[in-house]
Amino acid sequence: MSVGGRGGKGFLKSFALLSLGFVFAASAALPCPETADATTSSAKREAASSQFAKAEEMRAALNAKPSPQRSLADYKRVVASYQRVYLITPHASEVPESLMAVGELNTEMGDHFGRSFYQAAADSYSFLMQEYPNSKYAQEAMLRVGKLQKDQLGEPAAATKTYSLPRVASPTQIASISICTPHNSRPAWRMRTSR
Repeated sequence: MSVGGRGGKGFLKSFALLSLGFVFAASAALPCPETADATTSSAKREAASSQFAKAEEMRAALNAKPSPQRSLADYKRVVASYQRVYLITPHASEVPESLMAVGELNTEMGDHFGRSFYQAAADSYSFLMQEYPNSKYAQEAMLRVGKLQKDQLGEPAAATKTYSLPRVASPTQIASISICTPHNSRPAWRMRTSR
């Protein structure tokens, strides 16, 4: 059978139709990108929620130990467990609470193991304020940053600046607030509103 003859044309036509059929069948079997994204996003939020529950259990076990028996490694494991919640997806509802827990644990580590952990605590709270300004934890995070700056980090000027941020505003107002210095100056502080 030659490809140039009549039988060859029929074969090529059949092959083309069969190939086209496979392409359509394969594309129909693939999920719609929007559906796949929603499924992936949902699965990530579920995984983050599960990780948060695991971190909470680890923290409860840590707190069950007498304070002198808690090691730095114990604290670091719990902190890493809370940080994984954010790493799984920053869109999980448990992320702000996880960031608060990281700040609290770093503050405890500063009390027991050295001042460097106080800065890590302030960084966690500041990250929460900037990335999740509508969170119910944002105002508390701001107060804790100021307290750490004043009492543990020896930065009274920074604490004064932090404490001067609006505290009475609702979470929605906090997201839209911009505190600026006098005319023709750069903003002293600006909260992101992307969330």
